[in-house]
Amino acid sequence: MNTNYQASLNRHRKTAGILSLNVAIIVLLIVASVASVTISSGSVAQEYKMRDMQKILRQLEEQNKNLNNEMVKIKSSQSLDTSSIKDTLAPVQKINYLRGPVDSVAQK
Repeated sequence: MNTNYQASLNRHRKTAGILSLNVAIIVLLIVASVASVTISSGSVAQEYKMRDMQKILRQLEEQNKNLNNEMVKIKSSQSLDTSSIKDTLAPVQKINYLRGPVDSVAQK
């Protein structure tokens, strides 16, 4: 009777070992699927972040372009201002030049 008990016990141990191995495999599959979902959701989130960063980069490039255009306008307007000042002062300088010799002749 002892041998039947031993044989039965050995069969139960093998069955329990197989069951525990099956449970371990199932747990590993669940962990792997959760990990893959987490990784894929992380990559999706990273893709959204990349899109946001590209959108921000485009906005910054547009702002930079606008600022460059404004600087060109300011520089061109400043150059026009200086030329207009020169044009305004040119007749006055001519008058002073012409007046100088006349005044010196009148004083003599």
